Amino acid sequence: MHTLAPKGPSMSLAPQVYDVLSALALRLGVRVSARELQAQSAQFGEAPLTLMAVAQVLARHGLEARIGHLAPEHFDARMGPVVVGLNTEGAALLLERQGDACHALVSAQAGTSAVWRDTAQWQVDWAGWSLQARLVASRDSAPMKADAHEDPPQHAAHWFWSVFTTLRTYYLDSTLAAVMINLLALATSMFSMNVYDRVIPNAALHSLWVLAIGVSLAGLLELGLRTLRGYLVDVAGKKADLLLSARLFRHILNLRAQDRPGSSGQFAGQLRDFESVRDFVSSTTLVAFSDVPFIFLFLLVIGLLGGPLVWVPIVGALLVLVAGWMSQWPIRESIERYQYESAQKLGFMVESLERLEQIRAMGAEPRLQGRWERLSATTARSAMGSRLASAITLNFTQFVQQTCNNAMIVWGVYLILEGRMSVGALIGCTILAGRALGPLGQVAGLLTRYQHALGAFKTMDRIMKLEGQYTPDRTYLGLSRAQGELTVQQLQFSYPHTQRQVLQIGSLSVAPGEHVAVMGPVGSGKSTLLKVMAWLYPSETGQVLLDGLDMAQISPADLRAQIAWVGQDPVLFRASLRDNLLMAAPHVSDDRLQHVLRLTGMVSWVATHPMGLDMPLGENGTSLSGGQRQMVALARALLADAPVILLDEPTSAFDAAGEQRLLEALQPELQGKTVVLATHRPGPLSLVSRIVLLDGGQMLADGPRDAVLQAVKEGRIKRVANGGAA
Repeated sequence: MHTLAPKGPSMSLAPQVYDVLSALALRLGVRVSARELQAQSAQFGEAPLTLMAVAQVLARHGLEARIGHLAPEHFDARMGPVVVGLNTEGAALLLERQGDACHALVSAQAGTSAVWRDTAQWQVDWAGWSLQARLVASRDSAPMKADAHEDPPQHAAHWFWSVFTTLRTYYLDSTLAAVMINLLALATSMFSMNVYDRVIPNAALHSLWVLAIGVSLAGLLELGLRTLRGYLVDVAGKKADLLLSARLFRHILNLRAQDRPGSSGQFAGQLRDFESVRDFVSSTTLVAFSDVPFIFLFLLVIGLLGGPLVWVPIVGALLVLVAGWMSQWPIRESIERYQYESAQKLGFMVESLERLEQIRAMGAEPRLQGRWERLSATTARSAMGSRLASAITLNFTQFVQQTCNNAMIVWGVYLILEGRMSVGALIGCTILAGRALGPLGQVAGLLTRYQHALGAFKTMDRIMKLEGQYTPDRTYLGLSRAQGELTVQQLQFSYPHTQRQVLQIGSLSVAPGEHVAVMGPVGSGKSTLLKVMAWLYPSETGQVLLDGLDMAQISPADLRAQIAWVGQDPVLFRASLRDNLLMAAPHVSDDRLQHVLRLTGMVSWVATHPMGLDMPLGENGTSLSGGQRQMVALARALLADAPVILLDEPTSAFDAAGEQRLLEALQPELQGKTVVLATHRPGPLSLVSRIVLLDGGQMLADGPRDAVLQAVKEGRIKRVANGGAA
């Protein structure tokens, strides 16, 4: 029997495999579309996508996946459905077996089909991997356990603490290391006590060397354990950082429009402060806190060796704790002010850098310079307040440590003269007192970092508790390819944090394949209508339907694959031209890419550039002209091959000749697609057969293109009294 060498879980997957994985999930009672699985798998790294990424995505949906090498010849229906890879870059979902024949759903480039095939033939086509899954948690049940290498499910108890729960093995091991380290720390004090009490009086040099070798070995073991503890906590911190960062960014991308920040720079400052939370749970901090419980062990040994001397470090520890507790209020107030003012400062800097040319053109540098200096001075004052309070606490802690050492020596001399303790015992108690108060000194120095981390954590916690536009515990409808019918019903929309209604539309319908222009004066709501139809801004009241389905019920990945939106201000990313073009369609062929380049007119300037499609565009495409940026945005939408295309002023930066050439090329390209475009220019009207006229967010007219234009020309359409929004 011929078998292929099994491949590992890091092998890449072809896109059509996700059809079979979606069928597997459905068989197990979980409805998730193939496109949604592929989109979520892409979050775990760049293409090509892997089985490990798929397993993590299935875990989010309550399915535990097991990746293996189960050959089709060993399949038994009692195992449940099994996915096996095929050499045709597809996959098969094995469902039943009758003798030597297996019934399966097969996915390949031609599509998905159900077939009966002999196991020998399955074995020849087998690609060497298999995937089995079982339902371990329903949408409404308790959260499932996640492996430390996996992203914990979104429905876990808490977005932050649940991550550390999955990493508890690392922290348990580091705790065990801390126990051993602090037990070995007793060796130094015992060594000193025995040398002064027994070795020196008896000149026992052989015993001295035996003790010295023993304490040296203990020191080497302590060194190894400290290194191991630091490594364990560092590894756990790295894993926690990766999981928390991924979860945080995923939630930010999913924020509802009304919850998005007003200032991107200020919001970036708040996200930057989250680094303090990560640093606080790093090795330095956790090591300091892990040594605190062993203070009681050292105090117990001091009490056994020095009797009443134990009260000296006890009083010192209480003084340090009281000082640290009292310093929390001024530190907290200063940190809260500093974080707010620092975010304002960063937001102002980002805003200024983005508008540097406009600032220079207006000659506003002196005014902005003054504002920057005032923000810097305010931030510096707040930072100085927290640093001063922290420095006072730390200096007081060091003073207490020195005073305790001196007090123990003075009191110990009296106890030695009274014959109640030996010189070695005094030295041992002094060493142990330093070990007992040492962690408290480190904790006192971490109070400022604690308050900074606490403030950042509260800010992030508020953000993470905001409801997302899409929730993982909801089952969405899949949509492989829409016909393109758009319907707006009883729509009322206002932008977040504003009271004025921007859109009030009773009913608007666009048939599949129809081309419609949305026109109106500045501020009439044209751009807003296209954003709502693209579901970038979910409607407050009313419905927006695609093929009769409410967009709120369609799977996010499937919905985005149906609608291509080109905004009024083209948004490009700091990457190469190729990366910008293929962002929405990474698997597009080179032939299709070249066709779109010729269609949009980009080929004329891409071909002459020495780097071609690899040319860097700079931040937001600063190296391109306005017309070139519009070409890139339009080409990106065409490459997505969506059945619905929404264009907002797509040719506003084109010259007349360039616009005419583009419109002529777009005529055959847009055939069969639903197109809605907003424009002020007469040129793009050649693409449409119908015009919707808006004013003040309300529909004034809706009809054939020539009829509406004639009515406007004759003055038979009256404007709405109040204004609207673009």
